[in-house]
Amino acid sequence: MTEKQIITTIEAFGFTANPKDAKVYSKTYDKIKYQMSVDFTKKRIDFGLEIKKGDDTTSHLENPENIVVLECVDRLLIKGYKPADLTLEKKWKLGRTAKSGKADITVKGKDGKTLLIIECKTWGKEYEKELDNMKSNGGQLFSYYQQDKNTRYLCLYASREHNGKIEKANALIKVEDSTEEKVNQQETEKLITYDQAKTIKEMLEVWKHKTKGKQTFLNSGLFESEIEPYNPGYIPVKISDLKDFGKDDKGKVFNQFEEILRHNNISDRSNAFNRIISLILAKIVDENKGEDAITDFQIKEGIDDAESLLERLQSLYSKAMRDYLGEEVIDYKLEDIEAQIANFPRQTAKETLYRIYKELKFYQNNEFAFKEVYNKKLFEENAKVLEEVVRLFQKYRFKYDQKAQFLGDFFELMLESGYKQSEGQFFTPTPIARFIISSIPLKSIVKEKLKKGDKLFLPKVIDFACGSGHFLTEAIEEIADLIKAMDESEIEDEKSITELKRYKEDMRWAGEYIFGLEKDYRLARTSQVACFMHGDGDANIIFGDGLEKHPRLAKDGTFDVLIANPPYTIKDFKKHLNVNPHDFEMWEHVTPDSDDIEVFFIERMKQLLRPGGMAGIILPSSILSNAGAYTKAREIILKHFEIKAIVEFGGNTFGATSTNTVTLFLKKRNEDFVTNCQYIAEDFISENKEREGDFLNSEGLFENYVTQLELEMDDYKTFISRNPNEAIKETEFYKSYKSWFDGLTEVVNLKKRKSFTDLPKADQEAKLKSMFFDLVLEIETEKFFYFLLTHRIEEDPENFGWYDDQTEDGTPLKVAYPQQKAVPQKMLIVKTGSTNKEQEKFLGYKFSNRRGYKGIDFTGDTLMFDRADQLNPKKVNSYIYKNFVDEKIRLDEELADNLSLVRLTDCINFEKIDFDKRLSMNPNRKVIEFESKFPMRKMDSFCDVKIGGTPSRSERSYFENGTHLWVSISEMDGNTITDTKEKLTDEGVANSNVKLIKAGTTLLSFKLSIGKTAIAGTDLYTNEAIAGLVILASEKENISDKYLYHLFSAKLINLEKDGRNAMGSSLNSKFLKQLKIPVPPLAIQQKIITEIEAIEAKVAKAIKVIEEKRQDITKLFDSIDANQVTLKSITSKIGSGATPRGGESSYKESGISLIRSQNIYDYGMLEDGLAFIDDEQAEKLKNVIVEKDDVLFNITGASVCRCCIVEEKYLPARVNQHVAIIRATKKVLPNYLHQILVSPRIKLQLLNIAKGATSREAITKQQLEDFKIPLPSIEEQKNLVKELEKHLKEIQKQEQAIANTEEEKKAVLTKYLEK
Repeated sequence: MTEKQIITTIEAFGFTANPKDAKVYSKTYDKIKYQMSVDFTKKRIDFGLEIKKGDDTTSHLENPENIVVLECVDRLLIKGYKPADLTLEKKWKLGRTAKSGKADITVKGKDGKTLLIIECKTWGKEYEKELDNMKSNGGQLFSYYQQDKNTRYLCLYASREHNGKIEKANALIKVEDSTEEKVNQQETEKLITYDQAKTIKEMLEVWKHKTKGKQTFLNSGLFESEIEPYNPGYIPVKISDLKDFGKDDKGKVFNQFEEILRHNNISDRSNAFNRIISLILAKIVDENKGEDAITDFQIKEGIDDAESLLERLQSLYSKAMRDYLGEEVIDYKLEDIEAQIANFPRQTAKETLYRIYKELKFYQNNEFAFKEVYNKKLFEENAKVLEEVVRLFQKYRFKYDQKAQFLGDFFELMLESGYKQSEGQFFTPTPIARFIISSIPLKSIVKEKLKKGDKLFLPKVIDFACGSGHFLTEAIEEIADLIKAMDESEIEDEKSITELKRYKEDMRWAGEYIFGLEKDYRLARTSQVACFMHGDGDANIIFGDGLEKHPRLAKDGTFDVLIANPPYTIKDFKKHLNVNPHDFEMWEHVTPDSDDIEVFFIERMKQLLRPGGMAGIILPSSILSNAGAYTKAREIILKHFEIKAIVEFGGNTFGATSTNTVTLFLKKRNEDFVTNCQYIAEDFISENKEREGDFLNSEGLFENYVTQLELEMDDYKTFISRNPNEAIKETEFYKSYKSWFDGLTEVVNLKKRKSFTDLPKADQEAKLKSMFFDLVLEIETEKFFYFLLTHRIEEDPENFGWYDDQTEDGTPLKVAYPQQKAVPQKMLIVKTGSTNKEQEKFLGYKFSNRRGYKGIDFTGDTLMFDRADQLNPKKVNSYIYKNFVDEKIRLDEELADNLSLVRLTDCINFEKIDFDKRLSMNPNRKVIEFESKFPMRKMDSFCDVKIGGTPSRSERSYFENGTHLWVSISEMDGNTITDTKEKLTDEGVANSNVKLIKAGTTLLSFKLSIGKTAIAGTDLYTNEAIAGLVILASEKENISDKYLYHLFSAKLINLEKDGRNAMGSSLNSKFLKQLKIPVPPLAIQQKIITEIEAIEAKVAKAIKVIEEKRQDITKLFDSIDANQVTLKSITSKIGSGATPRGGESSYKESGISLIRSQNIYDYGMLEDGLAFIDDEQAEKLKNVIVEKDDVLFNITGASVCRCCIVEEKYLPARVNQHVAIIRATKKVLPNYLHQILVSPRIKLQLLNIAKGATSREAITKQQLEDFKIPLPSIEEQKNLVKELEKHLKEIQKQEQAIANTEEEKKAVLTKYLEK
């Protein structure tokens, strides 16, 4: 090359002439303070002081190849390679001749080993020739590689100047083997790795293997912008490259993570979970960079060693903890050490300090230690696991502004598969969190805030013991759905519309509305990650005690919703609380060594919520009934909250704790209500006077309290006036107080004092009387106060008060406002069941106890909620939701075993002197009221409740030849009774407590079979389990006998269900007398009677149609004229099964159906009681496999001869020993076979055979085989079945009409009576 050509070339890559010497060109690299130059006078290239040279060959300008070397070195320096890591003309021995060869450029990696060897050639023929040489004999580069097998890449390079720019060509070969290739090499004799190749020929064979015989080069991977220095061939991951989690990724990534733990022998799942949380936090903070930035959360091939990867991850983690949780994590780097020891005089001191630093920094446990680390070997084992996990996660995006469904699902998989079982009670299963949040009417909160004009109109939510974050993520998801469903047209305020638009853009609103506190830093991190996984990383997760105040927490009394499962039973917790004792009423009620921390969380809940704020809080069941601090906690609840529901969760609800819990659903009161209740209680009891104002119905509330005590008002008034009459002195109420008073130590001691005994008798009595009433009236005042607190405030639109105001111009005016009344709190009691099976059905999940793998196992649908329909009436949450907003509630019958609506008043025993405010989940007394638009009257105000009796059975003369009808419960079935099985004589009537019931009177059972009804068709008597509701003569114009009958018969007031729940298997006359029912005008009563009688007429008609159709069916079968054949001749199988060893105890919760006699009915199967067996048990019953169209026939017991065709949904199935399989051949249709066996005449014949058995009713296999039936042709069978199905369809239609009768009657009553 001429001097001019060289100058043109080097100018093209940045060299410039020296102003003082035009023969010298140079280039300075400012970032590394380095310079290279070309001196045309000396005809030499100066590569600077740090680049090493084997000799001066490349320094001469005569060789054009050296300009290529210079340009290549220039590229390496610009890329970021350090001059000190470059060596020119490094010498190796080549081939058998041992002739020395010199590599143009050798690049040392960060580990000090050879990373890259570059051979430079001039553009064109020389470059192409060397490419061919490499393919045929390895060329120079493979010879160099043979001498240094640490080398990872070989590169043939050429460049030229063209039109003022430099063009380059490079051919790259990766000669590094992957871990997978090394493992595969151990399993095959074929040479597939460079590591095992000894000769150049073998190396070329490996090259061919890896490129599938093509010997291809990489034309990129060294100098491209996305390639990092010291990492040739590797394109680093940028933020923009990250992949969203897809539907298939959640399971795939989770399974791959499981596999990593498995093959690295990591069994501590809890620790693994905590390590994953640390890594995810590091990854999330790393994703805060711009889209073009290179991620630090990745394995940087060729650059990373274990220490550098861990250093980078620790820096990310430290930043995440600082940014998201406000916690500083110590994180020293090597650079920090270097800065401190820069001036150390001795190199040995530096080396020693570095070694100590590395041992402390890396070779002990750290935030990313999947295995316990305490030496270098264990550090390297853990580094292998860490690298695998980072590789697994590095390509995915973990930070979103909207919910990433599948990423959230992945995180739930981690949580629910046993990774957090050691956290015990902190782990609230997702379904429970979802149930609680779906029971709270967030939508109504939003509407209320919009109505008030609040700019920030979303619910402000807090969980003060947020654990793994389930409550918060479920709340955020619920609010996000609310936002999505909201329309601007629903909002009037422009500012609120602007806010809604902002909320719809992303989920950053969580920073304003969502707050979580967690004292355990591992759980705080988990909760923060959970929020990120659900696209709401801006949520405020505060690492701190939920009982304390925090600067990042919104003000007390501003939260709309509190949801939590706070810790409980923590020994000596009070000693470690950093709170002001004056902030807590509970402080003086809790001893220093108490473990009842949950009572403090109850009071903290009161502090955090605003009036009208709602809570769903999980607490131990002992909160309802235990004494001591729990009594004070109940006082706080009753004073400051309406109790909307109590849900009783069994021990199977939470995985790692078997503690029975309850969830309280509460709504915070306005403090004015509490104050008013206190004043009313003091005035009515202590002051013995009525109070004007406050509530419209204060006097009525007082009357209700006296009724609750089962006392008469006049008697009770003498008591509180301190002058009790004789009637009240005879009550248990008074006697209990008197006995308690007389037993008081202070009273006993007083009576012994001389100063007392010296007093006249009258003075003694007066002193004791005064002392007695001072004490008992204080108790009664408190009880009445809490009785009032079992109510809530409701505006009465029909009664207005007035207050003075004025117009803008000063004109006085009076303004009307609706006055308030107190109405009983309705409370829902929810029970999940007493057995494991009942609880699993309610929850929809159970906990797996498989060894080494504990987690949630979803077993099917849940009764708790419907994710798609928040107000699904088949789900419990919908009723709690409605009760929060005081909507009318009518319970679904299917939930009767789990759900009941009660008055809070009836859950507290106001008759106890030791008034501890215990809340009963089984109210022992309940006055059931129907909410009606008409007055509710007590039964004894309009009728005489006459209870019957039973004469002595030992006196035969009381019954023999009797003429007086005497009714028992078995004869009551909604009918008119004109005759009875037993009758009484005159003597029997005279010598018993039976009472005459006149014709037309409603009869009502109230013991054993509660709620049965009938009408006395003539004058009669009843036993003691039946009441006659005799309307008083003075009330005949106000209430009709038939109305009273229909009211109970249609079960609008359902004594059978509600009465049993309240008082067990019987009620009493007092209960019936106090029972309130709606009493509309007589004209309305008559309308009700007329419409219900029309329904009953339809029933009578339906019964007649059914009877006619049954007669038609009998005629149809009797008309069959065909040969009689044995069942054996037309079936391929008749045979019964067996019960597996162990009987019912061996049955499984799911699996293969085991059909028993209780499942077989003549026209279908009943699922209740269906048993299940596993594959092993089923294999032992393989001779009784049930097939499609099999007829199943009961062969023993009371249900003998019942039969049906198996329903496909129960297959696969087996039968037990009480059921026979009858399998039809082609000679008979299964439907015909079934119908002929249940036809009246054939059924009677079969029953007669069964009754002839020697012990219990039974029919044998032989008897079945020999049994004969008529067998017409197949075509005739089809016609018979078709005709029969028509009749059966009509019967089914009429039966359904009859079945709907009760609901139709109830609908009539509801239409006229309900508010």
